[in-house]
Amino acid sequence: MAAAIEYAEFHELPNPWLLGWSFGTDLALMYGLAPAVNGAILLSPPLRYSQPAHLAAWAESGKPVRKGDIIVEFDAASQEQYYLDRSTNVRTVDSEIVQLKASHRIVNEMDGMNLMTSEYNVQRTELEASKAEVVSEIEGAKNRIDVGISEGELGQVKTTIDSHKVAQGADLDRLGQKKDKTLRDLERAKGYLSKMVIRAPIDGIVNILPNFRASGSFGSTPPPF
Repeated sequence: MAAAIEYAEFHELPNPWLLGWSFGTDLALMYGLAPAVNGAILLSPPLRYSQPAHLAAWAESGKPVRKGDIIVEFDAASQEQYYLDRSTNVRTVDSEIVQLKASHRIVNEMDGMNLMTSEYNVQRTELEASKAEVVSEIEGAKNRIDVGISEGELGQVKTTIDSHKVAQGADLDRLGQKKDKTLRDLERAKGYLSKMVIRAPIDGIVNILPNFRASGSFGSTPPPF
């Protein structure tokens, strides 16, 4: 580490930064603090060997950060997959709504045909019953019974249509609530993605403090990162 820093100084390399990955982050924290080093980038830091004192030394060194510099960047792979899954859920619900409306149209068309047939039967039987004056009394009574049967069937068809409308409305409400939930989940996933990178809001010095709320506040679930 010292040799690399000395090499950069000897060749007057501008603005040297240290890049540590995995256990190399411990090396950067423990041995990379030098006046010639502008800062350090830590990738997947396990921090197995470095101590809080090493972090404190970097904080006390006064090495500045500029507004917009990346301070912390989380691995966004899992959150990107989470976002894609939620996007798929939204598209799935949209497909379910389209299919449900298509099935409703088929049912409505069948109900319309049944209603039209029942109304025709009522009109036909009423017409037959109106002939009671010119046919025998028995035939007239039979025709009046047919009218009653046709009117009863028409009432059943109308009741079925009304029940179908209620059921269809309930189905659409259920899918609407399901879609609202998937959209909220999608917005939450988008919010998580926006939190994967923390940048310096102003020029200054980074002061690392413990996060006592990392496990979530009381009664809430911590975010998945």
